[in-house]
Amino acid sequence: MMMLQSHGVLVRPGETVKCNPGELYCHISQIALQDDKGNEDVRVFVKVDGNRIPIGTLSVDKYPQCKIGLVFEKEFELLHSSKTSNISALGFTFREHKIKSYSDTSTDEDDDSDEEVPLAIPLYPNADDDKSKETENGAEKPAATQFCKLKNACDVGGADDDDSDENAVDSAEVESGDDEDSNDQDGSESSDEVGEALKARLGQQKHP
Repeated sequence: MMMLQSHGVLVRPGETVKCNPGELYCHISQIALQDDKGNEDVRVFVKVDGNRIPIGTLSVDKYPQCKIGLVFEKEFELLHSSKTSNISALGFTFREHKIKSYSDTSTDEDDDSDEEVPLAIPLYPNADDDKSKETENGAEKPAATQFCKLKNACDVGGADDDDSDENAVDSAEVESGDDEDSNDQDGSESSDEVGEALKARLGQQKHP
């Protein structure tokens, strides 16, 4: 828990007030005009390491006070430009308290989660390698081989069919030749019989 302690200083005209937070931090929250003796604009400065830096301009009518937010971790000085008015600076001191940022917390949680959860181990570590090897070696070759075998079978079957067709033609020619021979023989026999019958008929007519 951060311990805060209110802190305030009064800066008179022409003075420079030194503030040393020591081991603490000093936070200036507000500066204001203490007296309204004039209508002048009062410029307020802070001096650190010899460098004078303006931190605000005050006016009795327009800006009698001004909210700021400056944190100092080492000695600094307050001064202003008014010759008639006092300036007050209000704030608080606090001790350094290291607050763990959300990003650091999320990073630590991610690291813990990475340590607790083991990496996934494949059930078949070489399955992908085997598939890749099959793809490289040509996994579709068996289909091509079957196609070649089918084609060769068709070629062989075609050759056998051609031979069988030729044999069938030869056998048909032989059978037709045999039929023609038999027909010729039958025709010659029938013609001989007709001739003999005519001769016998003519002989009967000559010898009644």
